[in-house]
Amino acid sequence: MRMMKTDSGTIKTVKLQKYLALAGLGSRRKCEEIINERVVSVNGETVLRPGIRVSFNDIVRVGDKIVRPLGKKIYLALNKPTGYICSNSDSLGRQIARDLLPDEYKKYHLYNVGRLDYNSSGLIFYTNDGDFANIIMHPSFGVKKMYRVKTSKDIDRRKLKSYKREGTEIKSIKYTLEDYELLSPREVILTLNEGKNREIRRVFDFWGIDVKELERIKIGIVELGELRKGDFRKLTAGEIRWFLSKQRSD
Repeated sequence: MRMMKTDSGTIKTVKLQKYLALAGLGSRRKCEEIINERVVSVNGETVLRPGIRVSFNDIVRVGDKIVRPLGKKIYLALNKPTGYICSNSDSLGRQIARDLLPDEYKKYHLYNVGRLDYNSSGLIFYTNDGDFANIIMHPSFGVKKMYRVKTSKDIDRRKLKSYKREGTEIKSIKYTLEDYELLSPREVILTLNEGKNREIRRVFDFWGIDVKELERIKIGIVELGELRKGDFRKLTAGEIRWFLSKQRSD
């Protein structure tokens, strides 16, 4: 955290996107998107691009609402069932995964770290710590995600090897696999470093194979384990430290 000198002394400053993340608005990447929408102002001046530094004495607004860094940080792991979406709301009236968490957490403005699509299940984190979310979501931090996939047809091992070695390109987007373990002709464990939007389903569809079940079973060092569908638990202090230890200084 850098310092800014004033007549009255030295004030700590952070980048605006980090300030918004500390206020629980999402990961730093998400907060950069919010800034680019030109809805953020600092001391009455609209901010046109990310990167400016602010102090905790500045008045920061998103729209008409003043935002300030949150106090208590929350880190939860949920086993999302199928039939739920990872969003704060849904125009189609589908069930929201966050609503599976107890009401006592509503005041903390939690959001999902990454996503699992409507027909997928498994491990997903909820937090109000933007730095924590950024570490998990940004591929540069190398946090791997592991998925169990069951299919309607036999999986060609040669395609898996190619997916890992060279990657699979679909409509000018390249998808790459960190590792795999073929458990049976129609069941495989896949490990991804980045995990683009609906990557596994897109790749298998490209191969002409329907995905019957897709479950995320591990994020970093955190395993789904015996956590039942629809249940949650708090991350342990050791698990939280493992993720935050990857954090770079601002």
